Order: sequence, then C-alpha cells, then structure tokens
Amino acid sequence: MNKINQLRNILNQETCDAYLIPKNDEYFGEHVPENKDRLKFISGFTGSTGLALIFKNKSYLFVDGRYTLQAKNEVNKDFKICEVPKIKPHHILKNINKRITLGFDPKLFTLSSLKNIISKNSINLKPINLNLIDKIYDLYKNFKSTTVHARELLKNHPEYIYFTSLGHKYYFEHTTTADKFLYEMELRTGIGAHYKYAEHCREALSKWFEKFPETKGIIFEGSAEPE
Repeated sequence: MNKINQLRNILNQETCDAYLIPKNDEYFGEHVPENKDRLKFISGFTGSTGLALIFKNKSYLFVDGRYTLQAKNEVNKDFKICEVPKIKPHHILKNINKRITLGFDPKLFTLSSLKNIISKNSINLKPINLNLIDKIYDLYKNFKSTTVHARELLKNHPEYIYFTSLGHKYYFEHTTTADKFLYEMELRTGIGAHYKYAEHCREALSKWFEKFPETKGIIFEGSAEPE
C-alpha cells in the first residue's frame, strides 16, 4: 500500500474528508530538515514551497510557476499539479457541493494562511495535533529499521531468514496479507492445523492491533484462499 492510500485510511479513522500538508515545519524557516519535510515524503516534491491537499479520492499539489516543471518530474501520478495563482486551494474547495471536514496540523499554519486557503463557510476545519504524515513516516522508519536488521541476520544466520520468509529471501516481504502468512507458516512447519488458519490469523491480528493500534488500516486480514 502506498503512502497516499495509507493517509486516506487514517483520514477515515479521523473522520476527515481531506488533509492539508504544507512545505514548512513548525518554525516556518527557510530550510526544512529532512525528517520534517512532510510534503516531500508524501509527494516526492523537493521544491522550497508548496502545499498538498489530499482527499479520499483525489490529491492536489499547489506550486508556483517556478516549480511546475520540477513538480511534474518529481511527483507521483497520484497528484494533480496546480500552478498558483492560476489554481489555488480555495478554487478546488469552493466547487465541492457538500460540507466537508478538512484536517490540518495547527502547528504548521497561521490564521492568515488558513484564511487564504479556505473561502467557504461549508468547510469544517479540524485541527489534529498529531501530524498524520508523521504517523506514516514512523511506520516507514520502523519498517526500514526492521529490513536493515533482517539483512544483518541474513549475513550471520541465513537459515533463520530462509525459514522466516518461508523459502524466499525477501526480508519479511513475502506476502501482503496476514491470513496467507499464517496459512503458509502452519502448512510448512506443521505447527497447527492449516484448516484453522483463519481463526489463528484473526487472533494474531487482534493481539497485534492491541499493541500497535496505529497500524489499523495499513495491515488487513485477507479472506481469499492463498493457493
């Protein structure tokens, strides 16, 4: 699942219809540290100024004329590039024919900057103190750390990785759904009866979500027969 879809799943959890992502960090300085460059992380855009507006079914990146070509080269196909001032966020928002909830990180916006973005009373602004991009970033960072650790294990204990990834040295990326993983583990190791894999998967997934609730919407319980 890509980052945009992860964000959209989190939007559902936050009961938001859209989310704003500026280039700046909370200090509003000229240079943004790599780990605070949320716009680059979610879109790939490396320019010095810009704003993303992400809905559940569409994504927009607003840049001025200096960065239009750069954005087209850098940004993934999920985003529609909008050149400011020809197209501003309020141009998109004013054409929505229903009341929507727009989430934002209050540390990253001033009142005047929000007024420039919002031009309709039908927009319900929802401040969210825990930045939603940071949620995704932390998961990616943890996954990267796990992958590096797996590679180190492979150097020293190749048989361990071979077993863990069920015969494929893909560093824990062998499968995308928990039910298939449980099925293969039980079938290949003889631990547990594979006809109960769905039950085992549900129990394992429930315990996982208890410990890591932020992964809901990122990890799914599959339903199809893996073979």
